[in-house]
Amino acid sequence: MNNMLIRNVRTLAHGECCNYIGGKCIEDGECTIINPRYPTIHDGAIDCDYFLECVLPINPELNRIIWTELLREEDVTRPNERTCAWCGGAFIPNSGRQRYCPHCKPLHERLRNRVKQRSYYQRKQMKRT
Repeated sequence: MNNMLIRNVRTLAHGECCNYIGGKCIEDGECTIINPRYPTIHDGAIDCDYFLECVLPINPELNRIIWTELLREEDVTRPNERTCAWCGGAFIPNSGRQRYCPHCKPLHERLRNRVKQRSYYQRKQMKRT
C-alpha cells in the first residue's frame, strides 16, 4: 500500500505542482517530494512542505490518507479508537454501534440501500407472478 501511495503522490506532484517544471523542482533543482532514505510515509518520506500544504489538498481522498498515515502513532491505540470496517482507517466512534468512519459511512449506506431496494423489487416481482 505504501508504494501505491508514493506513486499517487508523485503523479499528483508532477501533474499539479507549480514548482515542478520540466522534470525538476524550481526550488531545489531536483524534485524532493519523496525522500528515498525513508521507507514509509509515516517515517518522513514526503519531504516537501509546499506539496503538503498547497498541492495535496487538491485530492481530498489522498490528503486524508496521507495525513492519517503521517499523524499515526506507532503501536499506540487510544481507548475509544476503532478500525473502520470499510477502509481500515482509525476513527473515534460517536456511539457504541458505529462500525464505519465518518468518511465511509455514506458510501456504505448507499450500497446497503441499493441492495435493500433490489431485494424489495425482486420480492415484489415474485408476488406478481
